[in-house]
Amino acid sequence: MDEVLFTRFKQVEDYARKYYEKHHSYLDFRTITQHLYQQGKLTNTPIVFRRSPKTLSDSEFCNHALEQVIDASRVLTNNKTHDVYESFGLFFEKDIYTMLTLPFIYMENHIHDYYEILYVYQGSCTYFFQDISFPLHKGQFLILSPNTVHHIEMDKDGFGLTINIRKSTFQDTFQTLLNEHNLLSDFFAHTFYYAETANYITFDIENTPEFNYLIQQIFDESNCTENHSNMICVSLLNLFFGKLLQDFGRTIHLYSDVNNATYNRSFPLMLKYVQSNYQTITLPMMSQIFHYNESYISLLFKKYLNENFSNVVQNLRLEQSKNLLENTDYNLEKISEMIGYNSVDHFSRIFKRKYGMAPSKYRKGCKTADR
Repeated sequence: MDEVLFTRFKQVEDYARKYYEKHHSYLDFRTITQHLYQQGKLTNTPIVFRRSPKTLSDSEFCNHALEQVIDASRVLTNNKTHDVYESFGLFFEKDIYTMLTLPFIYMENHIHDYYEILYVYQGSCTYFFQDISFPLHKGQFLILSPNTVHHIEMDKDGFGLTINIRKSTFQDTFQTLLNEHNLLSDFFAHTFYYAETANYITFDIENTPEFNYLIQQIFDESNCTENHSNMICVSLLNLFFGKLLQDFGRTIHLYSDVNNATYNRSFPLMLKYVQSNYQTITLPMMSQIFHYNESYISLLFKKYLNENFSNVVQNLRLEQSKNLLENTDYNLEKISEMIGYNSVDHFSRIFKRKYGMAPSKYRKGCKTADR
């Protein structure tokens, strides 16, 4: 097809809805586009998508998003109706591409080689992942790794937004968070970011206005062709991941077919609690607080962080000791006490075993480097 043709999502959604009402069956996205082409309802006049000048209510945003422009030519010439790859041109030379997931449109099981985030903006849907299915509701996010067999069935009242992210972009963006070296980031690195297996993560964001506005901005910038819109969109995505971890880390749910089991929902809370109480926390205390036996908690830390519990606590203490040695004039006895050790000698031995030098020598080296 030499001619470049366009339509909007609103036209596709209208056709899908009317077809369902008449035939009580669904058509897939490509077939709907073919019907519109055969009926002469596509246009060869380029359509410009315009960002919203204000924050929108849920209903206003749904109407606004339906104005998204579709390059119908790419859809019609794609012979691979199921699996989708970056090379197909989905991203239009951008790092992030957003599109809608709507009711009355049939979707088969498929894979793609990029990351996908589904946000249920309104209503609910059923997510089919590998050989299982589960419901998602308004305010839930699902982040899907590449090369994962899946499809989505949106309920009649549902409205979903899919954020598609190039694998390289996702890695670059997420790396910023991983470099923070907090326990939650370590967990993601071990179980999601470096895993070569099909998996997903879900978050519940409680449909807050702040997050909805951020999602609206990502949608608008990813669909705009103005200068710097791609750069702005990547920056917004970085903010999105940071806020997701900061505000809703407690709602994480993760699946990985390495273990063929559902991730323990309490584990992110355990990580945060250890990070906040590393000076005094012990395995018996964790058992009492989270109502799991000690051996099970140890198993979780080994499974998800590849470290035993005592090493995780020790590493947190030593990282804080380095910070205190670098940035304060506290003596070793004070630092030892602040990070949870009763003995300076014990602290010094552990520090030297970890870093190859005594704490006093480490501090001296830091001061020398600052000169």
